[in-house]
Amino acid sequence: MLDRYALKLLRPAIETTARQAWRIGLTADTATLIGFGFGMAAAGLVASGHVLLAVVPLILNRALDGLDGALARLSRVTDRGAFLDIGLDFVFYAAIPLAFAISDPAANALAAAVLLAAFLGTGTSFLAFAVIAEKRGLKSTAYPSKSFYYLGGLTEGTETILCFLAMCLWPAHFAGIAMFYAALCCVTTATRLIAGWHALDRSLPSPLWTADWNPDWWGGYPELQLLGSADLARVALTLFVGLSIIGIGARAIRATALDASLIGYLVGVSAIFAITPFHEGRYLFSITPLMAYFAFHGASQIVELVAPEG
Repeated sequence: MLDRYALKLLRPAIETTARQAWRIGLTADTATLIGFGFGMAAAGLVASGHVLLAVVPLILNRALDGLDGALARLSRVTDRGAFLDIGLDFVFYAAIPLAFAISDPAANALAAAVLLAAFLGTGTSFLAFAVIAEKRGLKSTAYPSKSFYYLGGLTEGTETILCFLAMCLWPAHFAGIAMFYAALCCVTTATRLIAGWHALDRSLPSPLWTADWNPDWWGGYPELQLLGSADLARVALTLFVGLSIIGIGARAIRATALDASLIGYLVGVSAIFAITPFHEGRYLFSITPLMAYFAFHGASQIVELVAPEG
């Protein structure tokens, strides 16, 4: 969700650094390999219990991950370089949760396994769409500098690194952070599958009321604006829906008897939006109060996980 904004913000610094690195002979593939080395060093430090020390190589890994693309554009973007970049990125993403599981199996293993399973969902939906998009010649308008179709979502690279940093800064709360982020990854997987399903065959009926979903963004509401900004409105809508989903899950587990009827009503009314006459966005107002209720509980759940009482 935040990648496009992070790229826009950091692009001047990245391009300046890339030009300087290019002059001293650093290539894109070398930057990728060095960055991967820092990532594995971070995982090693986590696994050995030196969690706070892992913050520095983790940040360096991400810095070099941004630098290698800029270096490639200064010379020649190759399929080999793109393959190496994305392949090693996924290895790094898997290594950090695994390292936390190794450092404290009793406390972290289950949460790490759930997060790795969630990563499998986001990764496969991301790569599967990229392969078919390349076959069809589709190009991403949101990420034109990428060497393949970059299908966005609620959890992207920026959010993942922020999650890893939070784990390193508050290692005692790894399980809660991992479970929370796994839930967000499940939302990303679902929205990517739906957006990709509709984008690849426009003759099929949209499974939800968002009949005009853009695969670059799962919100699909270009007409919405917040403080004069459509992008800000999409970010706010994404956070609102994400918190609502987390709240629904939390209340379904912790307050089943109290909120089962509300959850059933919300799911039932949402299903009605799949019927053509009710595709219009104005019908969403009928569930907005319930969404706000569950968003509140979702936010409360996050606060409880990050800063538990006592």
